[in-house]
Amino acid sequence: MLLQWNTANEACTDKIVVQYSKNATSWMAIGSQPARNTMAASYSYQHATVSTVNYYRLQFVDLDGRTSYSDIRKVNMNNVKTVKLYPNPAIGKVVTIDMGKQISTPVSYKLIDGLGRIVLAGNITHQQQNLSLAGVASGNYYLKLSDGTALVLQVK
Repeated sequence: MLLQWNTANEACTDKIVVQYSKNATSWMAIGSQPARNTMAASYSYQHATVSTVNYYRLQFVDLDGRTSYSDIRKVNMNNVKTVKLYPNPAIGKVVTIDMGKQISTPVSYKLIDGLGRIVLAGNITHQQQNLSLAGVASGNYYLKLSDGTALVLQVK
């Protein structure tokens, strides 16, 4: 599982610790990256998942030792394996989402940036459907579907 995230301001941050849980209660650190101490930065971490349902969060450790946490993200591997998004990274302004099966009711989607803002939303009505990325800036995004699927999309 490739985990990717963006930071908006890490002026006083010492490091970012990636934490993993099977139950969203007991957490273990699985990796750490030093902060770049810039206004904005992009990071990634590769995790060999060990469970069907996985929970992740980030722990931000400040230079003075104080800590804060990101929101918890749930990744259901059953859903992730079914849906495909390509090309990824997106080089043009169109990507194709393949639901892996015929869909009988529309599935809504939200494209969310690293600050949690919805930059694009709509409905998927076909097994394979093109999504226009016109007006979407370069960066890493979180594509969340109403069926619980979550994908990471990199726009170049």
